[in-house]
Amino acid sequence: MYTYDIHPRAYAKLLCHAAKHPYSAVNGILLGRLEDRVIVVQDVIPLFHTHLNLTPMLEIGLIQIEAHCTRSGMAMVGYYHANKSLDDTRLSDTARRIAKRLCEEFKHALVLLVNNAKLGEQDIKAGPAVWAFTAGNNFEWQRLKDEQVGSRPECVCRVPETACSVAARLVHSGEQQLHDFESHLEDVDRDWENPHIDKILLAHSV
Repeated sequence: MYTYDIHPRAYAKLLCHAAKHPYSAVNGILLGRLEDRVIVVQDVIPLFHTHLNLTPMLEIGLIQIEAHCTRSGMAMVGYYHANKSLDDTRLSDTARRIAKRLCEEFKHALVLLVNNAKLGEQDIKAGPAVWAFTAGNNFEWQRLKDEQVGSRPECVCRVPETACSVAARLVHSGEQQLHDFESHLEDVDRDWENPHIDKILLAHSV
């Protein structure tokens, strides 16, 4: 069994992306590394907030992310997705398709689905606002039980308390500053690597 550790920087950014576009579905790529049987999710690259289904844009984005991984020493280890509707808790066809693509390159890829109902500041502080999925046989996505998404040592997917507190601060102060790849295509001055967000997180000692 593999363990997935979610770094506060990655967790804060993906929730920030979802909060910035509350009336749209959003998605992005999880970046990290494999250490023995622990997959550490260190960062995320926000992808899209309107054109999730456009394959050419996705291909361009993945090429750019691959180059970023080469420079940073990380790899694509998963995918995150937030649905448009507040009460939609399913993995959409788009999410399944992109996640399958990533699994073909890295079979232990993790998929995080944002629980839109928990994007309030107090809700984020209270505990993880994501559901975790891994690919079963024939890509039958298996949702990990809620109690597995926490900070206990035996968990399959761990979101530490520090990640929740940092995310709560960032989501309600810096979400408008985060840029996804789609925004970069509209204005190249919007840096999809979000170094300015990293500086904010560094100020919080993340």
